[in-house]
Amino acid sequence: MEPRNGGSRRTGAIQALWAVEQHLRECGVERSLIRLVQERACQINGHDAGADNHGRLNERERAAVEWAEALMQCADARVLEATSRRVRQHLTEEELINLSLAVVAMNGWNRLGLASRNGHAPAAA
Repeated sequence: MEPRNGGSRRTGAIQALWAVEQHLRECGVERSLIRLVQERACQINGHDAGADNHGRLNERERAAVEWAEALMQCADARVLEATSRRVRQHLTEEELINLSLAVVAMNGWNRLGLASRNGHAPAAA
């Protein structure tokens, strides 16, 4: 199957998404935490993102994964609000914003991969 976009990484939209990834590398949230929520978003999107190791996570990591899951399945605002209250015990407002942006970015990469027929997302921040 031929890529729809010709494989170009120079479009303004792609550059904007790369800028988000750059922000995520510099935002102060641990790269491992960003990677964790992006991998979980990939899994929810139906992409293989590596082994599911949620049993070995610390409280902060579990909170980040729980937040990513709530964002990915946010049809019920009450669930999102309840999750927000729980995870704020382990994550600051700024961290939640950046983790939310990490989920948004991964969703963008996943959908662009589908649209371009290559099905690939870049390595997580």
